Amino acid sequence: FGKFYNATIFRPRGWQWVDPQKEINAAVEAMHNGIMSMQDVSSQYGRDVEETFSQWQRDKETAEAFGLELAFFPFGGNAANKPRVEGAADGQ
Repeated sequence: FGKFYNATIFRPRGWQWVDPQKEINAAVEAMHNGIMSMQDVSSQYGRDVEETFSQWQRDKETAEAFGLELAFFPFGGNAANKPRVEGAADGQ
């Protein structure tokens, strides 16, 4: 019983705000400024960052197996596709 109890992590359901674009821009800005971590952002959506990374890795491997190129690259994979944070100074 103890090994299961100690391994349990409660994650409540994540809720999105009224304007998802502003919410994402705020999360990106918070991560850039070191106020939030990727785990913090994942938790807001009821997810775990390790599960998210594993899913991205599986998606990438599946696309490669089929000879497909993904149209977007998270985690700084393609600077041209980085999310734009409104109000941020040029060069950030």
